[in-house]
Amino acid sequence: MILQPSLDVVIVIDTSESMASETVGYDPADYDPTACNAANSCQPLRKAKDAAIAMIDKFFDGYDRIAIVTYDVRATIHDPDLSSSVVLEADHTAVISTINAIQLFDGPSNADILAYGNPMVGEVNPMDVDGDGNYFENKDMLGSTCTGCGMRIAGDILKAQGRVDSVWIIVFLSDGTTNVSDLPDTAYISAGLPIDSNNPVPNGYVNGFCGGSIGARLWTNEPSTPYTWCNDSDPTTRHCGPYHGDATECPAGATWVSNSTPPYDTEDYARDMTDRVGLVYPLYPGDSNEPKAGDEVAIYAIGLGKAAKPPDYDGEQLLRYMANIGDDNFRNPIPDDPTDDYPPDPCDPGVYPVVAAPQHSCGQYYYAPSGAYLTQIFEKIAGSIFTRISQ
Repeated sequence: MILQPSLDVVIVIDTSESMASETVGYDPADYDPTACNAANSCQPLRKAKDAAIAMIDKFFDGYDRIAIVTYDVRATIHDPDLSSSVVLEADHTAVISTINAIQLFDGPSNADILAYGNPMVGEVNPMDVDGDGNYFENKDMLGSTCTGCGMRIAGDILKAQGRVDSVWIIVFLSDGTTNVSDLPDTAYISAGLPIDSNNPVPNGYVNGFCGGSIGARLWTNEPSTPYTWCNDSDPTTRHCGPYHGDATECPAGATWVSNSTPPYDTEDYARDMTDRVGLVYPLYPGDSNEPKAGDEVAIYAIGLGKAAKPPDYDGEQLLRYMANIGDDNFRNPIPDDPTDDYPPDPCDPGVYPVVAAPQHSCGQYYYAPSGAYLTQIFEKIAGSIFTRISQ
């Protein structure tokens, strides 16, 4: 007899082109994943899929429900049961089959990006680098990792379909830095793609939250311009804008920039989407103006390989933020304030200098140097989930 609460789990997997970085013949400047997709051998994506399957095998088939989301330039829901609108599935055999069918995304080459120069000139949408008005075709994108898209869609699934008596879980895997955001509905309509009724990006943001200039930092961490096209490559700053009514609604320590892009960028968007999913409680008792539309969702974040790339560790910092919110659904400040009633963030280097060092696991954040570590990490997360529901 099953005596524990049921689980509603959304597994979110990065399918950007860099998830083939461990595949023989991979070229970070440009890679065609057709062959490894056909052979189901793109690495570390294949290892990520195997690790997710190993975790699902520990859940109760027919009782615990699983949804699968992938993200690259946008987020995609993979529903094994197309006969209904419910994507949280209790048939684990069908879910595993869906995971095995996940394909790697074919992203842009560095040469493609440089060939079109600065997309600010000519008002070229970042998803339409050839300027023909059609998005998502061939190499039509400047970035291919929409971390905020994946988090937003995962949260939307739980809000719409999560059972009130179940424990809500998001397991989120990324191997890089976020470099694109959702686009407004007009972009998806132009591409002939279905629109999302929960898409929060206003139509005025034709490029999503991309507003910088192209520079080397679009694909490396070497400084060259004040802003990259979609990301300022500074995980220590947070800008507050489109999802806050005014400066009084900003998170503590954030800078109010109204609706300006840049500096509001795709990393700020991903943090706002994380708050929308999991932020339930205020940082401080008097912090009542900040929007708190989240639910009690446990978020486990996995940083794979270059997600924790020095010197800025951009991806890791964002994933640790997700884990912070998803630990207890409020934002533990870093550095810790010893005078308040809140426990420190498990990834606060001032309190836990060893485990919180870069490229280390801490709290509900897990660092995987390579795909070989993923099965162990997913199994640890499964153990943490069972510990959580037994308490």
